[in-house]
Amino acid sequence: MSRCLPILMYHHVNPVGNFINVTPERFEAQMRYLSVHGYKSLTIDDLKRMSPGQDGISQRSVMITFDDGWLDNWLYAFP
Repeated sequence: MSRCLPILMYHHVNPVGNFINVTPERFEAQMRYLSVHGYKSLTIDDLKRMSPGQDGISQRSVMITFDDGWLDNWLYAFP
């Protein structure tokens, strides 16, 4: 049986938190939660290497994406 892969999509990571932004502190807390609970992030390349129907996605896998490639993603999320 194949598993679903949770995908976390972020639009903006910057100090002005609102409905479309997450603050750097909130982002860090979310990443810390995933790490503490044993989650491992997968990349697109990881998924491409898996054969169709292969059960290579563990229960603790997650994909993290950033929409639109805004500078604030690099400034606040990348470090």
